Amino acid sequence: MAGYLSFWTEGPQFDWQDKSGSQFDKETQLPFFLWAPSPKVTDSSNLPTVAIQKDKVRLVDAFRIMDLSVVSARFKAIIEEFEADVHQFFPVELRRKDGTPYEDSYFIFHPTRTVPCVLLSKSGISEIVRVAVGPRTGLPHHHVHAGEYVISRPAFGERKVFGSLFLQGNALFVSDAIMARMQAKRLTNLKLYPVKELDEPWVLEKEAPELVEFLKDKPEIAAEYYEKYLKTL
Repeated sequence: MAGYLSFWTEGPQFDWQDKSGSQFDKETQLPFFLWAPSPKVTDSSNLPTVAIQKDKVRLVDAFRIMDLSVVSARFKAIIEEFEADVHQFFPVELRRKDGTPYEDSYFIFHPTRTVPCVLLSKSGISEIVRVAVGPRTGLPHHHVHAGEYVISRPAFGERKVFGSLFLQGNALFVSDAIMARMQAKRLTNLKLYPVKELDEPWVLEKEAPELVEFLKDKPEIAAEYYEKYLKTL
C-alpha cells in the first residue's frame, strides 16, 4: 500500500526574514506552493533563505512557513534514499527568536512528480468545491477524507513520491517503503495514512466528469489546462 502524507498545523512558528514567502506577493512570487508537485525549478532567486522563529517550540521534521513546506535533513535523507536527485531541496537557515542560528539542517521541499491517479469514483469524497472567482470560476476540486484515498497502481507506476490532480489542498503520496521508513525513524509532525491501491486504470471521463463538463464550457482555458495539468511528470 502507498501512503498519504501530510503534516500537523502545529509546530514551530517562523517568519521569513529575507522575502515574503507568499505566492500572492507579486514582487517575490514563489515558483511553487507548499509541496504541491510541479516541474523542477530552475530559478530559485525568489525563494527565501532565512527564517526567524516567533515562539520557543521545538523543531520538528516537517512544518509550514507561510506558503512553503520546510523539512529536516532526516526527511530529506529518506526521500533521497528512494528517489535520489528527483525532487528538490533548497537549504534554509532557521534562527531562534533571539537571532541565533540552529545547527540543524533544514530545507524547502519541492516534489516534482505528479500524475492523475486518484480514483475519485472509489474514494471517500466529502464534497466538491468550486473556484469562486477569476477565469477559473466553477473549476471543481475534490475533498477526500484523509483515510479514504484509492489510487490507480498502473497510473503512478514506479514513482515513490508523487502528487495527483483535482484535489482540494496539496495531497502528496509516498510508497509503502517510504511510509514505513518514516514511521520507523519516528519523523515528527507528520500525518501518515494508508492508501488503497487498485489495478485499475485512471480514466478522466470516469474519475473527473465534473472537470470534463467544466472544460467543455471554458474553451478559453481548456487547452492550457490539458497541457499544464493533465500531463505526467
